[in-house]
Amino acid sequence: MSDSRPVTINLNEQFPHLNRAPIVEAIIDLRAPAETDWNESVVTDFIKAHLPDYPKRLSMTGFQQQFVLGPNTPAQTTQTDTGWAGLHCQSEDGLHVARFERQGFFFSRLRSYDRWGQLVAEAMRLWNFFTEVARPSQVQRIGVRFVNRIELHSAAVRIDDYLDPTPLGARDLDIPFQQFFHQDTFDVPGHPYGVRLIRATQPIVGGPDQSVGIIVDSDVFTTTPDDPDTESIQRRLVEMRWLKNKMFFGTVTSKALEAFQ
Repeated sequence: MSDSRPVTINLNEQFPHLNRAPIVEAIIDLRAPAETDWNESVVTDFIKAHLPDYPKRLSMTGFQQQFVLGPNTPAQTTQTDTGWAGLHCQSEDGLHVARFERQGFFFSRLRSYDRWGQLVAEAMRLWNFFTEVARPSQVQRIGVRFVNRIELHSAAVRIDDYLDPTPLGARDLDIPFQQFFHQDTFDVPGHPYGVRLIRATQPIVGGPDQSVGIIVDSDVFTTTPDDPDTESIQRRLVEMRWLKNKMFFGTVTSKALEAFQ
């Protein structure tokens, strides 16, 4: 069994600033169901009026799938159109993505990521527009997810040069990894947070032959509902950022960090 002593979140702890951070996407995800009439024309007109700096817009339609299993009958799948789901918006430069959905708000910054403060400031600016049009009474889940990719130039690499702890193969068989996918989920004792860590390899599309990326994907999320006001959310985000950093810097090796300076 794991140690259940409360985790001390030290917000004064300093982490290295990486000039060439391997972040390919940084995400803030707020699950907060709309409590207004989620009307396509009303929401779309509101977003267009308030977000001229996100001119690329796409309407999204929701679907619900149902699988039916029965004795002596083949499995059947039905798909139901649940109506208009929301609006997908993208900034002119393509680096910022925002989704205003019936079930909540999603914001991401694509490569190249700069600063946490800028990410949160823009996410909260857009979140305030979402709350104005959706009027949610609570946030069911807050998520902070960072997807990192360490790019290498060989498919046959020593993973332990980059990840610590290293995903292990069979005992007494010392052979190199070609591909792997490893997922762990953690509780954070004493706090309403969980952490999901994915470490994997993937080929780099369009890269040189044998190019491979080591993915370090950390997702910190709340496990209890929160108030929808910006101040409450920002308090959570500060602690979740610390957990995200502890997970990342506790997963990659010093050799990997040197490559990002």
